[in-house]
Amino acid sequence: MTPSIKGTVYLLMAMIPLFILGYILSVNYEQMFFVYEWLLSVVVLSLFVLSIKSFREVKDERKWIAASTLAFILQFSVLSLFLGPFSYYPMIYIYYCFAVMAFIVFIKALQRNGTLRAIPITFLVITGTFTLYVVLLNRL
Repeated sequence: MTPSIKGTVYLLMAMIPLFILGYILSVNYEQMFFVYEWLLSVVVLSLFVLSIKSFREVKDERKWIAASTLAFILQFSVLSLFLGPFSYYPMIYIYYCFAVMAFIVFIKALQRNGTLRAIPITFLVITGTFTLYVVLLNRL
């Protein structure tokens, strides 16, 4: 695994404690929630830049892993825009478009990549969960 793909995976895993911090700040210290928002923005922007770098750097079958990471970050960014404080409900359909494109990239990554298949599978599960959540929100 190249250093940039490894760094991207580590930054993705760093988002889990960040989500826990966001929950704690939103429940107990609401006036400090902006810290979580800024940290999440920095991590997502760093992930975006690092995934573009790894996509340009890798020349073999791992290029699809970098592409799936980039697709996941784009899809997550659109979801974050939709779920933010300035929710604009026509963004739901833009999210659906990005989710379908991400699903296509994940399936291609599973077909073309012999190793590291756990990453696109994980992205498929998470994107499917996010999409079900958005569908339920849309139905309300």
